[in-house]
Amino acid sequence: MLRNVLAGLAMFGAFAAMLPTPPAVAETDREPDATVRAAMLLDCAGLNDDAFDYAVDKGYCEKAAEGGDSAPQDVRWGVCGYSHISIYNEGYGRARWEYGYGSIAGVVISHELTIRWTNADTEVSDSFWDNTKGIPSPAYHSEYSRSVGRGEVVTSLWGTTTLHWGGTCQVEVPTAYAKIT
Repeated sequence: MLRNVLAGLAMFGAFAAMLPTPPAVAETDREPDATVRAAMLLDCAGLNDDAFDYAVDKGYCEKAAEGGDSAPQDVRWGVCGYSHISIYNEGYGRARWEYGYGSIAGVVISHELTIRWTNADTEVSDSFWDNTKGIPSPAYHSEYSRSVGRGEVVTSLWGTTTLHWGGTCQVEVPTAYAKIT
């Protein structure tokens, strides 16, 4: 918070130095009615994803503590292996997902994954996709971050994997939730 205030003051000072000098005002013995000084703060919650990442890199905004306010990771096992998903609070209405799978039935040559989420407080729902072909591996782990608004966010992982020998495995739909601030 202090860093945001200091950054705002520094930006204000640089801006004020560029302004032209106002015309001289006749001096009077009268005291001003009031002097109000207020810090200008960057609206970190209102930034788009690229602007937020830039502001974090420059120290203007801070992400919430890693792993803060998240539900335990959900891992689901099936005959093909496991799937997992976690959601973390990054602050300023942003969430970060970690998700993936591990195969015990063979090497995965492609996958089609959908991560669905709903903010229960704002009633906004959306999803994002992760479709990959041509990178054979028995395990996969990925991360994704975006703005979801403040509130309780529930998320789930859906999809299929294709094995090198032609088999197809369904994701066992793990779910997780987090309070996003």
